[in-house]
Amino acid sequence: MAGERIHYGIEDLTVNINTVDRPEYLEACLASLIKTTPEGAPLQILFNATPGWIRDRTIDQAKAWRGPTNFIHIDDIVPVDESHNRALEAIETPLVNFMGDDDVVLGNRLPLILEAFNTVDPEPAVVTTFAKRIAGDAFDPAIGTNKDLGPTSVSEWQAWHDSGRAFELLWPGAVLNTSHLRKIGGFEKPFSQSFDNRIFSQMSFQGPVISLPDRQFGFRIHQGSMSSANWKKQNEIVRFVAACQQARVDGVDEPTYDEFVAAEAAKPAAARARVQLRDRSRIHFRKGGQRFLAGERLAGAANIAAAMVLWPPAFVEKVQDQFGQRGL
Repeated sequence: MAGERIHYGIEDLTVNINTVDRPEYLEACLASLIKTTPEGAPLQILFNATPGWIRDRTIDQAKAWRGPTNFIHIDDIVPVDESHNRALEAIETPLVNFMGDDDVVLGNRLPLILEAFNTVDPEPAVVTTFAKRIAGDAFDPAIGTNKDLGPTSVSEWQAWHDSGRAFELLWPGAVLNTSHLRKIGGFEKPFSQSFDNRIFSQMSFQGPVISLPDRQFGFRIHQGSMSSANWKKQNEIVRFVAACQQARVDGVDEPTYDEFVAAEAAKPAAARARVQLRDRSRIHFRKGGQRFLAGERLAGAANIAAAMVLWPPAFVEKVQDQFGQRGL
């Protein structure tokens, strides 16, 4: 019947892992997926110039996967946007999850997400979950505080969208509508340092972007993660994403990256100083979380205190982010 809603099954959801050279994390990630994923889901792993012994070991481990598998190898390492677009080209299912190789699934995440795709009205463009932060050993990680990001209902999503604020959700826990992801252009190079914020914000124009308040996912925080590397640049891109989101909500043309940089540089010195303080506050907040989870409580407390002193509004934003409240 025309207009009848699609009912998604596990066979309609590809789990994709893009990996470079983190064999212990990758092994733990794949083991958690094998343990928790129902039979029939396709698995795709893209090796971004990954050493041959890691590829061989991973492909051997994936023999335990109860569904179709596909392996892609890129000879020369490419940026994250290019590697993810290569992976996206090969996806054949209507839904896709781009997991990080350093994260783990703790429980019944994918069936819960599928249920949301099948029952939330209107049909979501993205569904993700809350999570637990993890750190330390790959197979026996320290499980720490909650990571609660994103609207949990259609009404909260609509309020967030209408506010013009860029969406900040848990990327590796998210399942996206594949056709919508292709429609918005996939992974765009100007946003590569923070492609997740850009994609979630763009997907919000295609349908609801929803977080489930179930902590069935372990989000690893460590110095080698993409979200920890080059933090200053990442914060700049996050602001660029927000500027583009606000322009689109306002019905005007999005700025180019060069236009955004020029506008930032033209701001009064006091405004630029506030941005720098905000960035430094957010960096300290993240480092504090990493150190607390690693058991370095005094150092973690010092970072959290610095975050609060450097720029209290940014500190409050980060606290609200932990509970998924900011922007609602």
